[in-house]
Amino acid sequence: MAKNSTALSSALDDPCVPLLLELAPAAAGMDHGGRSFIEHLIGTWWILNHWKQPRYICRAGLLHSCYSTSFYPHALFSLRERARVRALIGARAEALAYRFCIIDRAELWAKVATLASLPQTLSISRIDRDGCVALSKQTVQELLLVESANLAEQSAGADGSPAEWMARVIAWSKLLPASTLPLQFGANLTLTPAAERKALRIYHSISSAALRTVPSLLDEVIALNPWAGEPKLLRAVHLLEQHEKERAFSDAMQGHSLLSAWCVAWDKRWSLNRWLSLGNAILNGVAGLNGRSDKLTLKAVRKALTT
Repeated sequence: MAKNSTALSSALDDPCVPLLLELAPAAAGMDHGGRSFIEHLIGTWWILNHWKQPRYICRAGLLHSCYSTSFYPHALFSLRERARVRALIGARAEALAYRFCIIDRAELWAKVATLASLPQTLSISRIDRDGCVALSKQTVQELLLVESANLAEQSAGADGSPAEWMARVIAWSKLLPASTLPLQFGANLTLTPAAERKALRIYHSISSAALRTVPSLLDEVIALNPWAGEPKLLRAVHLLEQHEKERAFSDAMQGHSLLSAWCVAWDKRWSLNRWLSLGNAILNGVAGLNGRSDKLTLKAVRKALTT
């Protein structure tokens, strides 16, 4: 948890965030998936900061859709205000945010999906169809980082339940320099889109499945997608109920570590802090420190998730 505190302290030292709130109040009134646009922008910035990215990348994440994009049509600033945005976040950050806004990101995704490594230059169409933009290898990597945080922060079902994003981010991570992300995905430790979709279908079924079947369903989800922390925490609750403290401890530690590393919830029906608190409660239960450990049951946690 000290790592979280360090990230938060350095984030709050950046004057751009309160300045953005002051200069772009319209962002608070813009809708973004049922939340305010500013909440999404700050969430994206926060994830990149926690991933220990350079300040200019974090700032590009803070204003990653400031000129509108191929996916989000609302702009905080017009392209005529680029000088104003440069003054706000710096030239390097603004240049990255500008490219994020003007390129056809779907085309970028499609192109990088076919590559085992990035070329020195990649050409991507502009969304206004006014030619192409030649992106350096470093710029593509920076765009993929911002995109990874952007997708991780916002991807969820209408009720906050998990949606697809991990397979794409894990695939992109293999095109980045080693140790760029806080989780290391080796060549043999991956997540295919098919496995992710199947894991999501099974996980969604847990809400209405017979309680006795939930542990085996969680086993399936974890086998298919070992990178999501929440299923491991839920299984740890069951293991603690069964007095399998050693296995409960292992699952709780792994789940807590995964959530801390991602710095964003996979299952957004609960906030990241609430999931981390569940992990702490399980660990306290293993240690016999919970005053009311009888309330920490799979039935109770599932009910709280779905109500």
